[in-house]
Amino acid sequence: MLATLITLVGLSVLLFMVRRGGPGPVKTVVSAPETIKQSNNQNVGYTGPSRSMARRYLLLAAALFIAAVAALAYAIRPAGDDGALPLAVEATAAAATAQAPEPGATATPQPGATVEVNGVDVARLVVPSLGIDAPIVTLGVDSSGTMQSPDNPTDVAWYSFSARPGERSNVVLAGHLDYVNYGPAVFYRLKEAGAGDEVQLLLVDGSTAHYRVLAVTSYDEATAPVLDIVGPTENEVVTLITCGGSFDPLSREYDKRVVLRAERIDEVAVGN
Repeated sequence: MLATLITLVGLSVLLFMVRRGGPGPVKTVVSAPETIKQSNNQNVGYTGPSRSMARRYLLLAAALFIAAVAALAYAIRPAGDDGALPLAVEATAAAATAQAPEPGATATPQPGATVEVNGVDVARLVVPSLGIDAPIVTLGVDSSGTMQSPDNPTDVAWYSFSARPGERSNVVLAGHLDYVNYGPAVFYRLKEAGAGDEVQLLLVDGSTAHYRVLAVTSYDEATAPVLDIVGPTENEVVTLITCGGSFDPLSREYDKRVVLRAERIDEVAVGN
């Protein structure tokens, strides 16, 4: 809006200058002309800018207008997390990878465990209380050691450095809060989850792994305990991550990370 106002003022000034035609006629006193055919150019009123000056005015006005349109387009573009990192992992992701179980490995069952599912890939995530039913894509870390993020607002990422359901460790998933030119995304309501809510992972073998929400926590993105969030755990849990807090329109990132943690339960215990 400020850029538009500046442009309008600039255009007004330019139009005023063109209309006014520069300085008015110079008032001089001509005495004793040598002949009535001789003209006094200084006494002829200025009728407007030359063609070259007019072109300059028009170019300047066009440049101001284009700059204003660009600034206005930037200012009013819809807010959205269009690729922001699910969590600032950096080198910590490598540490999590080193400690996580090898894909397909079977961990020693915990005492009293009733679920005997070995590691199976995830096909979909369902959270009935939040209306989430989303497909899963497999992602990892990039060359700089940071977590990759889904490239659209509807997918949920499962991270290859984390466990699969049945490996009795931390199954890490992430999705966007919102998305540019889209609006609320798959994890928009994640912060609304309550303790005891059910989380379901639909597996590629046709079975379903059930989890019960323990807590939803908000962390400052800059100081979040990354290894505690995405690192391996003694018991099987699922961790869902998205953005939260305040949105910075300059960096186009949120300053918080919302983390849901849910524990694996026997199917019979669902809803109890």
